[in-house]
Amino acid sequence: MEIERLLKAINNKLDNLTNIVTTGVDTMENYKYILGQINALEATKQEISNLLDNKEQKENEGTVIDIGDNKPNNKLKDWCKNQKKEVTKEKQNYQTNRLENVSFTI
Repeated sequence: MEIERLLKAINNKLDNLTNIVTTGVDTMENYKYILGQINALEATKQEISNLLDNKEQKENEGTVIDIGDNKPNNKLKDWCKNQKKEVTKEKQNYQTNRLENVSFTI
C-alpha cells in the first residue's frame, strides 16, 4: 500500500534527523531547523493516522458512498501540499536569517 511506503519513508527521515541531532549540530539555527523538520514529520504522521482512522470508521458504519471532494485521499494530498509549503517557507526563513547574520570585514 502506498500509505505504508509513505509512513516508512517518514520514519526513515525521522530516524536520520534524530541521529543528526543526537550526534551534534554545528549551529543553533541548524538545530532549530532540524527540530522544525522533525515536528512537521511527526504532525504529518499524526494527520495520516487520523485520516486513516476516519476512513476505517466510515467503512465500519455501513455502505457510504462519498463522491465529493471530502475524500480522505484528497484531504491528505491538500494537507501534504500545505505542509510542504510550510517547510519551504521555514527553509527560506532559515536561509534568509543565515544571510542576515553574515558580516563582512575588510
